[in-house]
Parts: sequence; structure tokens; C-alpha cells
Amino acid sequence: MARSIVGGNLRSRDNARCPTRGWPGRRRDLALDGLAWVFTERIRQRMRDALPAGAVRLVMDLPSAEMLRLAQLYVGPATSSLIVLAVAKLADFLRRGAAGAISAAGVNCMLGSMVAMAIPAIHAEHGGPPVISPSCGARESPADRMRLETFVLQVKARRRQAVA
Repeated sequence: MARSIVGGNLRSRDNARCPTRGWPGRRRDLALDGLAWVFTERIRQRMRDALPAGAVRLVMDLPSAEMLRLAQLYVGPATSSLIVLAVAKLADFLRRGAAGAISAAGVNCMLGSMVAMAIPAIHAEHGGPPVISPSCGARESPADRMRLETFVLQVKARRRQAVA
């Protein structure tokens, strides 16, 4: 296979025939991405139309800029994007009217620990809804079960208060 350096890139003669390299492959990938986006948007629109209006408010994601603005209230500028996303989603659910929120994480998960540190501030700012951050591990203890049952009872009571 003959190779040459053109414009700083290593190119080969069979580049044009390879579906994943070169401009022909790139155009194909872009076209497939565009089709996937169109079909995904149609499916999302159908799902949105099928849901009750109250549910749509809870399941639709915010634009990225709004998520970043919301998360900046609870995390610093050098925070990992995963933590920013998790904190923003948690705050967004509560802001949109969820009666409670769970931020589950694996045992010794750094992400879960960092999000759990932001929970008191999120909890206080949104009027004190129940928010828990359970650690999911190999075993379930009676204390874990009690925390979850207490959370469910608090959410039910909060929801009843909101309806009344």
C-alpha cells in the first residue's frame, strides 16, 4: 500500500474506499448521524406527545447552558463534567416539582460522594424535599431498607400536601 504525507496527514490510496476514513467515509458518517438525529427527534416528539403535561416537565432535559448555570450554584468551576451533570439533574428535578430525589451510587464511588456533598445545599434551596444518596453494594442492610421506606413515606406526604 502506497502512503504519502499530504497536508500533515498520513493518507493512503485505499483511504477513499475505507468507510471510516477519508472524506467519503466522513460524509457517510455525517449523513448517518443526521438520519439518526431525525429519527431520534421523531421518537422523542411522539413520546412527548403521549405523556401527560406534568410528566413532560419532569422528563425533558434542559439545554446544556442552563444545566451548567444551575450546577454552578453547588459546584466549583473545575468540577468534573459527570458531577456537574448529576448535580444539575438533581437540582432540576426538584426545581421542576419532584416531591423527592434519589442520587444512588455504588459503594466507594467518587462521583456519588461528590454529589452527596452538594445534597444539603440543594435540599435547603428547594424547600426541604426528601433527597437521599444511598450506596448500592453487594448487601442490603436493614438500615438501608428503613432509609428507603422513610424516603418513600416523606415523598408521599409531600405529594399529598402539594395536591391539597
